[in-house]
Amino acid sequence: MIAPRYTQVHMSEASFTPRNKFDTPSEYISEFDFSDWRELSDRKIASRPLQRLSNVEDSILRIIGLTKYRRGPKRFLDCELPAYRERIENSVSNNQPIEFILPSFPVKCLNPLKVRRITPDLAEVGSLTQIYSLCAEIERIYEPGAQFTLITDGLVYAPIFNEPIEQAELYQSGLEIIIQDLELNNYIQIIDMSEIISNTEYFDQRHQEVKLDLTQYMKQYTDPHIINIVNSTMHNMNLTEFSEEELESVFVYQNNPSLARKLKLRAEKVAFDYLSFIQTINKINLLQGYFPTALRATCHPKKGQLGLQMVNNRSYNFPWNGVGILRVDGTVRVEHEYNASRNPNYTAIYIEGEEFPFYYQEDSEQKQ
Repeated sequence: MIAPRYTQVHMSEASFTPRNKFDTPSEYISEFDFSDWRELSDRKIASRPLQRLSNVEDSILRIIGLTKYRRGPKRFLDCELPAYRERIENSVSNNQPIEFILPSFPVKCLNPLKVRRITPDLAEVGSLTQIYSLCAEIERIYEPGAQFTLITDGLVYAPIFNEPIEQAELYQSGLEIIIQDLELNNYIQIIDMSEIISNTEYFDQRHQEVKLDLTQYMKQYTDPHIINIVNSTMHNMNLTEFSEEELESVFVYQNNPSLARKLKLRAEKVAFDYLSFIQTINKINLLQGYFPTALRATCHPKKGQLGLQMVNNRSYNFPWNGVGILRVDGTVRVEHEYNASRNPNYTAIYIEGEEFPFYYQEDSEQKQ
């Protein structure tokens, strides 16, 4: 069997800095001011120089290729340019918004070292604002603008990663509330991947076929890509049954081999289910088939797809795998909460009545 190539839509690498527990200062706000955030975002967009090329299609392609939006090598985008240009030309000829699809926003990672809250926070606010910024920048040179369909995948991943369905639903409804509060409904809409699958013939049959192939392939267990995904799965599956101290002993200090072995065995099963699902949707071209006129965007750069900076080009973590940091310059960065909560230069900002911070704020004067 030829080794398949897999993506890591749900997962990201983790890096935890060994550091003593720090009593992070706390502040409380009655609510987050979404109107002020949207107004500030609009001012930033309006202040950018406007550059038009010889035709609108080239102008749009230039925008999506900018490093503030594009993630990954430009050659990944270039190899799909003819198809992207054709879809853009089709939208322009029909005076329709440029259509993007992006599978993303599964659920807040159920690893307390990464993030403790289960609902969206400033990390998601920053990410949705980034997506809006791309749409608005296109709108400045092409009046119908652009629209993103976020294909949320938390409900299909929940049974794979041993996550409660209720938390995936709560996370998705939280995203919808933020989109509403930021008044982005004309730019961003959500559809759950489970709905697409339910309308797809032969999915279950193809899924079983892929599982049989993958069972034979994984017996070899020599592909570095597979090994890497198993290792990544260890800190991306549901770990809420363990204490922070136990997880710290495995992922920060690497001094608990017994628990590490237990987690790795569990991760192998989760990774198998995850890989078989991903390979199935890729094999049947599920998403592009369902949205044939859309430009396919991705969180993970790969050939033939538009890799997107999910927050900005100075933040490489995904919003669902960490907590939002409001930097001194007003930009958002996503960090693992284990690191953020131990940073003496951060203040934890809580919304009154909530158990966990909505974001951490970088202090203007650095203490170290």
